[in-house]
Amino acid sequence: MTTELMERVQAFIVELSTVYPIRLDIQEHFKAIFFTEKKKRYAGITDNGEIVIKGLEVRRGDWCALAKNLQSKVISIILKSRDPKAAAQLVADNIKKLRAGEVPLDQLTIYKTLTKKITSYESMQAHVKAAQRAKQYGLSADVGAKVAYIVVKGSGKIGDRSYPAEVFTKKDGKLVDTKGEEKEIDVDYYVTHQILPSVGRVLNYFGYNDSNLAGKPLQKTLEHF
Repeated sequence: MTTELMERVQAFIVELSTVYPIRLDIQEHFKAIFFTEKKKRYAGITDNGEIVIKGLEVRRGDWCALAKNLQSKVISIILKSRDPKAAAQLVADNIKKLRAGEVPLDQLTIYKTLTKKITSYESMQAHVKAAQRAKQYGLSADVGAKVAYIVVKGSGKIGDRSYPAEVFTKKDGKLVDTKGEEKEIDVDYYVTHQILPSVGRVLNYFGYNDSNLAGKPLQKTLEHF
């Protein structure tokens, strides 16, 4: 922030405080910033190039690393290069890699904490079901444990297809658990419920919808900057 701008801001704060019984202070100056649907969800880049993110999925624990990393990279491209097209292409490329089986399992693992005993849950949430299955594999799943799980293809709800991640290894592109059973990652779940919601939170504001981000061409130009 320039000296002139700082002086103008300070003068505004003094003037405002004489009219309203409030106290204001300068916390940060952003060269560029954007807000999502809620005022406490935003991302900005400071004068020294530091990216500040508040309230978005990249800061939450119940999203897989692929979704969080993609959102972080999209935000960085938007703020530093101001190039939504490049950000959208990055998403499309990663979805292609996911569909080709080229994404490591640890990037697809979701973590969520057991806050009470498994039997105390009224609904069988995905991480609860995975914790229940963990015991079937001889693993512990006590209250307070952070359950690491993945979602595989199959019938039923997401919980019916959630398994503890640590029981799987990749062999010849397939998932094999410690019992020798083969499973397949539910790619559609990760695209629809992990990747697109996280990156769409940002790129929807630049004219991209889920179809575009999944690899279909955008039909209009972008002039948001």
